[in-house]
Amino acid sequence: MKGIYVMLTFNGEEMPIRAIESIEKNDGSNVILIDNGSKESYYRWLDDEIKRKGWKDEFVYLVRLPRNRGWAEGNNIGMKIAKNLGYDIALLVNDDIEVRKPTLKPVIEYMEKYEDVGVVGVKVVHGDRELLTYKPYTPLFIAMESLFGTKIAWRVLSLLGEEIVLDKYTTKPTEVDWVIGAAMAVRLVDIYFPAMSYPGHEEHLLSIIMKKLKYKTIYLPVGEIYHFGHKTYKRRLQKHFPVARYLFKAGYPLSTVLLTMFAVKLYEIGLSPKAVYNAFRRR
Repeated sequence: MKGIYVMLTFNGEEMPIRAIESIEKNDGSNVILIDNGSKESYYRWLDDEIKRKGWKDEFVYLVRLPRNRGWAEGNNIGMKIAKNLGYDIALLVNDDIEVRKPTLKPVIEYMEKYEDVGVVGVKVVHGDRELLTYKPYTPLFIAMESLFGTKIAWRVLSLLGEEIVLDKYTTKPTEVDWVIGAAMAVRLVDIYFPAMSYPGHEEHLLSIIMKKLKYKTIYLPVGEIYHFGHKTYKRRLQKHFPVARYLFKAGYPLSTVLLTMFAVKLYEIGLSPKAVYNAFRRR
């Protein structure tokens, strides 16, 4: 089997170049870099840097999209290109990462051995801790994480007794509900992110689709990818807090605010409450 990195960037400054340098140094795998509708000046700079480093069409395939197609569709395009180039696995990574240990090769070896595995999450580190990439995926977690971010969702739901943050990191391959999109490997079997994926939940929905088609999602603690973080959390707050603030000012209780925002979430990702309950309820 053959694998390749797929990376999206949007006016990412020097981040994608640094990320690709780390891949070249520590993994040696080819990269499909999708410029997701960046400014013309940025794309020209990116193209010049890739040529200057001798990567152009040898190590890095640079693809320019005329407009920003979003995370889900941008990665779908990258995966289709990878499949057309003859690759079997695409390791999707953010442009704000650094590959510190060989990662793609052990993923390929694992997915080659287990043909029923469709998605694999690898070891991702942020700050001084490993990101917990294998949480149970419940409707309450969707609402809390979408409104207030993953960190707050973990803390609040843990206080409520939800098994969100596991006490110990797993040291062996573990079947999970989903893995984070900052670094996730996908088997290229013509299964893609839903077109209506709500930002922040694309990887969750892909794992659900994979499961319905009898493919497992596995957390594989191999390699090491450092995730620096980005600005999507801030944009998420800017989008949702005005609505929540209006409901609070109108005198609605917190429970009503959360239920209302959760209903909006379901509408945005094109799912009915009943469908979500049936899809996400715990085994």
